[in-house]
Amino acid sequence: MRNLLISIFFLLIIENLPAQQLRLPAYPADSVRQGSRELFTELSRKHPGFYRYHAKAVMDAFVDSTLQTMRDSLTEVQIYRKLKPVFAKIGCLHTDISTSPAYQSWLKSTNTLLPVRVLVQGQRAFITHNYSSDSTLLTGSELLAVNGVATAAIIRQLMAAIPADGYNQSEKILLLQYNFADWYRAICEVTERFHLLIRTGGMEKEYLLNGVNGTAFPVPAARQGERLRFQVRDSLAVLTIRSFAKSEIKAAGQHYKSFLRKAFKKLNTQQVPCLVLDLRYNTGGTDARAALLCSYLMNAPYRYWNRIEATRAFAESIKGLAGLIYRKPVPTDSLYQWRKSRFTREFDFYEPQRPAKYNYTGKLFVLINGLCLSSCGDLAAVLSHNKRAVFVGQETGGGYQGNTSGLMPVVELPTGLTVTVPLLKYTTAVDPGVNHGRGTMPDHPVVPTVQEVVEGTDAEMKYVLDLIHKKR
Repeated sequence: MRNLLISIFFLLIIENLPAQQLRLPAYPADSVRQGSRELFTELSRKHPGFYRYHAKAVMDAFVDSTLQTMRDSLTEVQIYRKLKPVFAKIGCLHTDISTSPAYQSWLKSTNTLLPVRVLVQGQRAFITHNYSSDSTLLTGSELLAVNGVATAAIIRQLMAAIPADGYNQSEKILLLQYNFADWYRAICEVTERFHLLIRTGGMEKEYLLNGVNGTAFPVPAARQGERLRFQVRDSLAVLTIRSFAKSEIKAAGQHYKSFLRKAFKKLNTQQVPCLVLDLRYNTGGTDARAALLCSYLMNAPYRYWNRIEATRAFAESIKGLAGLIYRKPVPTDSLYQWRKSRFTREFDFYEPQRPAKYNYTGKLFVLINGLCLSSCGDLAAVLSHNKRAVFVGQETGGGYQGNTSGLMPVVELPTGLTVTVPLLKYTTAVDPGVNHGRGTMPDHPVVPTVQEVVEGTDAEMKYVLDLIHKKR
């Protein structure tokens, strides 16, 4: 009987493995621990925001406790899963560790993604889209467990591994809404079979689903089409800015500066009293583009950034042409501050700023969510600090006090893993005591329900339009 149970156990394991299993080399635990310790020591020297949200003693203890769990030889993926939560602990969405391009390429060739999208609500998850061949799995159903592991435990494991600014949760929740399958595969397991426990209408039912390839998931509507949109509806205008990235805007066949100039000139000419600025799903891009939009929205002089800093180790490494272009930062307290340069506008925005020609002076409503990141988060924070707008939606994923980004070299480790290290610490010109470690908070919180997500209802836009009509 015992031998029979063992045989069945190994049969289940074999059934769950991808048909073409990738063989990964294993590295001695002692070497991995030593290399990891050196990695975090070097990160703390070069990363100016390494201790931005957690004291050195806290980070050191977290690193030590993680390294102590490395007792046996580890593969690239096992090392990644051990270290990912440490990177997330830093509280910087731009700081990351990734598996090797070779491993990621192999993953793309497999059918190892859980074929559903979910909406996470606290420790619970609900099916919003079903991409499996089993049509009896209904949207709106609650996902109770995957392959014998409770959903609550899976959510805790994934949330601890996703990088975000400070203590932010809204970015993580929204990433899981669209990429739960990817994160499950990256952090939990790589398998072609998924045994789900589902609750529908008060009844529990089990499903056995085959994994799918990434092509089974359609691109979210917010990531499709034009990055910039503008329309005037009678006495109301809606301006949608989905990205500040030059590459994305150019790929959509649009020109950012001329688009803004035309839009705000029209707002002034027609004297439109209300403007809805939709920044949802804008994950950032060029700082100058975010700052330019800010200048069109402000109606009095203001400041955008308070300062931009680097560590001593990085500041002293700037020599030659780089030093000529950027000018070497000067020491201020424990960090080095960047100065204005004749050859780049990178550091212009901590000087006093003035509103642009055709700046908008009417009532401004801004839609935000957890995927308002990086430069988009900076813009939202400055608008909020200056009380320029009414915010509707969810907390931004980008930090209220700023972020660490700018120059971001990617370093390959001996294991094949790659590490992204941001070298510039941006501090926005806001109250340092407000929303510490959090994003810009909405004045009107709006969180879509499971049914609204399933049906594709734009809950935030509906709310803000109703709000504007009530105010009239």
